[in-house]
Amino acid sequence: VIASLSMYAKDKSQFHEPPAHLPIFVVAPNTIQGVADVIRACRKHQKTLGCVVVVRGAGTGVEGGAVPYQKRAVVLSTRNLNEISICDAADNAAVVGAGVLKNELNKYLKKYNVFFGPDPSSNPSIGGMISTSGSGMSTLRYGTTRENVLALTVVTPAGDIIETRRPTRKNATGYNLTHLYIGGEGTLGVVCRAVVRVRPILPIRCGGLLTFPTVALACQTAVQVSQLADTDLTAIVRCEMLNEEGVKCTNEVFGTTLDVVPTMFVELQGSDVSRVEEQWRTLVRIAKGSLKQTYAGDGDKLDELWDARRGCYIAASKYRKLVADKEGVPRAGPPIDNVLLTDVCVPLSELADVVDATETDFKVANVPCVMCCHISDGNFHCCVPCNATGAPREIGHVQELEERLIERALQRRGTVSGEHGVGIGKREFIVREHGDAHIGVQKSIKKAMDPTSLLNPGKVLFEENASNTSNSRL
Repeated sequence: VIASLSMYAKDKSQFHEPPAHLPIFVVAPNTIQGVADVIRACRKHQKTLGCVVVVRGAGTGVEGGAVPYQKRAVVLSTRNLNEISICDAADNAAVVGAGVLKNELNKYLKKYNVFFGPDPSSNPSIGGMISTSGSGMSTLRYGTTRENVLALTVVTPAGDIIETRRPTRKNATGYNLTHLYIGGEGTLGVVCRAVVRVRPILPIRCGGLLTFPTVALACQTAVQVSQLADTDLTAIVRCEMLNEEGVKCTNEVFGTTLDVVPTMFVELQGSDVSRVEEQWRTLVRIAKGSLKQTYAGDGDKLDELWDARRGCYIAASKYRKLVADKEGVPRAGPPIDNVLLTDVCVPLSELADVVDATETDFKVANVPCVMCCHISDGNFHCCVPCNATGAPREIGHVQELEERLIERALQRRGTVSGEHGVGIGKREFIVREHGDAHIGVQKSIKKAMDPTSLLNPGKVLFEENASNTSNSRL
């Protein structure tokens, strides 16, 4: 039982303070009414037992948002809310339970020749994606989760079941509760079901690689791609970048043989081969300073590249040990490193300077930095391997570099989190981003909707009555 409970006392986050206790219960209702019954029971006994409710999806979060830090936490797992149904073909929508995983949803939708557009590198639950508005690698064409959710069914902290809106194309009937719950990280209500937008699967998939001498030149090309995305480059679905360290890491871990220089990964989709190929040629023309362009007309070949790109986090954890073994250099520490994962997003006009300055900062500090960039969105991740258990100085050094990155992004009108959310890991930084007055408004919303702080207390916002979450960093 203890081993089972311990699975629900962690997610994929690193370096945040550990949970003080295991959850006292884990419940996984298979109906929305069952969720409401759990919330009402916990609310009824909140004062006497001191319990709180932490909602959990697939546990793939990286900011501690689904971790029970309180002493008497009940974890409410959405894994059994797994219904999927397709709406009428004219609606271009599907109804999906919060516990359904992204890949499960698309496997189901494939028989209808449609798919769900947002594409995080991990395989999160739909409810988890909604909780942070996670988006991933196809935002350029399909938008974030926020733009792909039409309506939600939510259980409130009082245990009431509500639908946030009717799933019509237009709706002007009051406050937009759908968008209030999206990004709420389980602090305002329990998302149980969603009506999501689906899109047709296009028959043509192609793409390729473009290499650059510097990350700045690659970023400048990405800005042009974004500017032309609605006109001359409408077929581009994904536009990603690995920096030199990222390519080296990918080659070491996945056995790829990519040129070890900053590399842009691009995918185009469409229904007309000649039109899609013409857009590839347009992309090559605007890629000023590109060293090499490699076209891949085979979708299966593209999948191999995308699998390597998706594996950045795993690759970063294995990277240093593999390099040490290859070079015959003895290395202390575990074979698998911890990985600090950053998530800033900046305006495209600032992207090249911020990415370049960040890479330089890590190089000067002699700290490996695997950059995985949703480059056409202005959102990039630094996967930084380090030893969490045996090298406290190393952790402190890495966190200093992260803080400098965050400050750099804020100075350039950016945000501290593009898609991973706040959890407890970014709470102190959103105060810097928004200011006290803005955070005060957010606290007022939380207080109005969850006056006893039953749901996920201490996440997103600092709360005086949320015990054991006062420090977000070790």
